[in-house]
Amino acid sequence: MAVIESVTLHPYVLPLTSPVDLGGFRLSVRKGCLVRVRMRQGSAHTSGLGDIAPLPHFSRESLSDAREAVEAQIPNLVGRELPASPSLRDLDRVIAEDAGECPSAQFGLEQALTTAIARHAGVPLSKWLSETARDRVPLNALLTGTPDEIVAAGVDLDVGEYGYRAVKIKVGRHDPAEEAAAVRHLHGVWGGDVDIRLDANRAWSRADAEGFVAALNDTPIAYIEEPLTEASDLRRWAGKTGVPVALDETTRELSVEELARQTFAAAFVIKPSLLGFYRTLDLAREVASAGVDLVITSAYESGIGLAGLAALATAIGTRPIPAGLDTYQRLSRDVVEARLPIGGPSIHVSALWEALPSDL
Repeated sequence: MAVIESVTLHPYVLPLTSPVDLGGFRLSVRKGCLVRVRMRQGSAHTSGLGDIAPLPHFSRESLSDAREAVEAQIPNLVGRELPASPSLRDLDRVIAEDAGECPSAQFGLEQALTTAIARHAGVPLSKWLSETARDRVPLNALLTGTPDEIVAAGVDLDVGEYGYRAVKIKVGRHDPAEEAAAVRHLHGVWGGDVDIRLDANRAWSRADAEGFVAALNDTPIAYIEEPLTEASDLRRWAGKTGVPVALDETTRELSVEELARQTFAAAFVIKPSLLGFYRTLDLAREVASAGVDLVITSAYESGIGLAGLAALATAIGTRPIPAGLDTYQRLSRDVVEARLPIGGPSIHVSALWEALPSDL
């Protein structure tokens, strides 16, 4: 049997290279907490690290809420026995009994526990999650700022066969006609080599959203994430306009079963660190046959958190879908001393696993 010997928390504060606009809230530092799970099986010890990083104005819980949720679980976790070769179902029961309502705490605990088990098994986390896990995860580039800034950055972006195959552009922050013009311009530069993903973060009324779509002038896009302020109108709006839409904020508001029924969407944009590690795997199983893509996306986590997201991205689905994990460059420093090999246009997951510290 394996025994959980200790669960410890290690807070961090990471400055960003420049402030990030989160729909009117400016984030200049990323605060979070690493959770370390240490296990013993016979005379062998292994440790796993997870990242607890609720995102201000997006997560329903604060960082202090998440820490308290983990601290409340520690007495029930320490000394807990697990099967010698536990399954995901075994681990799910360990956390779920005391999980509470803090998805970011669940993610960190679940990542740390599963990582410790994978290290004991002697395999990368991605391969422990799925024997058919891919070794690379392609990334989408992220463009934000004014329309002029987006165009300037997009023109210089390395795209195509050996570069980024998908680019996410933040819209809904400036004049819709100017934003649409920027998207049209970049499509003209990139041609058909790039899937254009747009993210409005529920910025528009139906009229504004339809005006933006009209201004795109039939420019092909992969989808728009959550264009409407009133999320309940999204299914009807998508059916009326024929515009592919993706769900982002909605994925944190519905249960896995409810979300799996939203098959009108072209994609679910999933932030596992705000949803839960195991809940993301549950969702992947639920939508496997529904024809909806799962796009794994970061929320400016530390390198430890991003490594967990990369493992998830390669372990789910049957084909490589560009993930929104290109945020590591926005951290001016990390929780680990040496920078990890995280960056576009793709992440080599085995190399990242080898570079990860096994303990603090």
